[in-house]
This record gives sequence, C-alpha cells and structure tokens, in this order.
Amino acid sequence: MPPELESFARIADQLGGHVLLVAGDGRLLCRNRSARTSLPDLPIGADLCDFVREPASFRRYLALAARSAQPLPGRVEIVGSPEPWRCKASALTLDGQRLIALPLYSAADATRRFLALNQQIRQLRAEVRRRRALEQ
Repeated sequence: MPPELESFARIADQLGGHVLLVAGDGRLLCRNRSARTSLPDLPIGADLCDFVREPASFRRYLALAARSAQPLPGRVEIVGSPEPWRCKASALTLDGQRLIALPLYSAADATRRFLALNQQIRQLRAEVRRRRALEQ
C-alpha cells in the first residue's frame, strides 16, 4: 500500500466507525480497522460497485460525491452485510488524485444520533423557557 494510503488508514483507524477510501472509478483503495472487521469480504482493489445491490445507482452517487465540496448523504446495501448502511461521502485529494472518503454507519446508529439530537433540542427549548420565565 502506498504511504499516502497507509497514512489515511492510520488516521481513519482513530476515527472509529467504518471508513472506506474509494477511487473515483469505484475501486476500493483502503479501509480502516473497523471496516475490515465488519466487511471482510471487500477486497482492496476491487470495484466496490460489484459488491452493492444497486451498482448503477451507487456509481452515480460516487460520481456526485467526487464533485461535491460538502459531504453527500446516501445509503448503500453491501452484499453479505446484514443491513443497509448510511453514508456521507466526501471528496478529497490525496497525492494529486481525487478520491472519495466513505464513512458508513448503520441505520440503528443514525436513529440513535437523531434521537440524541432531538433530546438536546428539547433540553435547549426547556432552558430557553426557564430563562424567559426568570426574566419576567
């Protein structure tokens, strides 16, 4: 593995969660430790589109992500995985090459994050109401 990809993999290992690094043409270049554990059947160098349920749709998603300056939310069903993954693909340039970082998280994780965010919003609203009541 080239040194740039090794560096990316080391950083991605520290992030937690599942992170894939994909070339613009869909080739899997590297993945972090968590992704290697959960998705052991994805070989490095293979076209990731060969391992998803809707390859044409996923290829369009990757093409959009490669041109986007912001993380692009999406969903992917990897063959052999027990559930669909949520993702937020981000374009990045590594050693002059345009690549796509693809963090994956389960629907259950997405639901937990959404519920936690809603709880924080409720707490903030309660705090605003309490402070307004004190001001009167």
